[in-house]
Amino acid sequence: MTRSLYTFVFAIMMPFVLIRQWIRSFRERAYRQQLQQRFGFVPRNASSRQVLWLHAVSAGESIAAVPLVEKLLAQNFEIVMTNMTPAGRQQVKQHLGNRVLNYYAPYDLPGFVARFLDRIQPIALLTMETELWPNTIHVCAQHAVAVILINGRLSEKSYRGYRRWPSLILPMLQKVDWFALQSPSHEARFADLGVIHSRMTVTGSIKYDQHLPEDLEDRKAQLSGLFRGRRILMAASTHPGEEQLLLDVYQALKPEIPELVLVLAPRHIQRSASIEKLVVQNKLGLASFSRQDRLTTDQDVYLLDAMGELVYFYAVSEIAFVGGSMIPRGGHNFMEAALAGTAIVCGDSLYNFEAIAEQFQAVDAMVTVENSDQLLMETRALLLDPDRRSNMQAIGLETVLKHRGALELVESELKNRLQSGF
Repeated sequence: MTRSLYTFVFAIMMPFVLIRQWIRSFRERAYRQQLQQRFGFVPRNASSRQVLWLHAVSAGESIAAVPLVEKLLAQNFEIVMTNMTPAGRQQVKQHLGNRVLNYYAPYDLPGFVARFLDRIQPIALLTMETELWPNTIHVCAQHAVAVILINGRLSEKSYRGYRRWPSLILPMLQKVDWFALQSPSHEARFADLGVIHSRMTVTGSIKYDQHLPEDLEDRKAQLSGLFRGRRILMAASTHPGEEQLLLDVYQALKPEIPELVLVLAPRHIQRSASIEKLVVQNKLGLASFSRQDRLTTDQDVYLLDAMGELVYFYAVSEIAFVGGSMIPRGGHNFMEAALAGTAIVCGDSLYNFEAIAEQFQAVDAMVTVENSDQLLMETRALLLDPDRRSNMQAIGLETVLKHRGALELVESELKNRLQSGF
């Protein structure tokens, strides 16, 4: 009954969902494209191979899924990947090209999901991290499509929300065949919601298993030439409000460290024009990656307005502030920064990376701040203390390497469960 009510409300809200898509398309035109896919209209799959449907909501989840997809492709599965955002699709295209089929995920209404399943004919849905949708999971169960949560997590905030709707959430969770979870705390929350332990495995996070690109050293050399001895403070995956915080930090530190340059890399590059205006309002000189500007001595800010470049800039930065953390967004992936060898500073909103943040904080592999004053204080301290900075960089890399192995565990367990039919 509760799922029926949910379905009714979702259907009633569809015009507003489409209006929101239309509004977002003014900032990012890709939201207007392939709209039919969101209703389940995709080409019929003609492959003779077994099909796995892997859903990753946006860019971060798509990047995290790539190593697993590589292993599944090597086992001769046909992979259909879905995303909710253009950024997610762009990452799939960049990392996997035409080796996978890539569509927008259908909206969570039974008819749309059933149409999508009928056309791609998967044997299982692998859904990343927190992407649990009542109708999608229900229709998969009706069509004998196994449902598997990969790299699963359940923050305290989401857990409290789930507890308010037990008659909707428990039947959904009971239809998930296997939960591959990031930490025991996530397992405990799912167990409290009614998931039996035999269907859960604490695998750790597959995000630890990412690797640096093969051309990293070549790109580092190019960027070192671009910055010509300037010291780099990186602000990565920032959201509105965070750019001004970092500009304030930069302007406070510039008199002490004249060679300092701030690299701003917004989470959504369609915001680049507004960030340029913000830099100008702060009376700072700016160069842009997309325009291939040369960085001159009178330019203070370098705008990284392109996707897929973060790791190269991490590799030449002394410190990286990783955004989505000074506002209540739950943070973004800071492990890539650690792997590339830079010291990490984040705000305290890290619920998207709860278990990983705890592991980093336990060994002082990152600095977490609560406000702008602490952000300035800790950034200054790291810039002025090379020994502390170097130690944090080394511990961060060691922490990533120490916690690897989740990918192999997920792959092995997934292979066994697919063969045995769960």
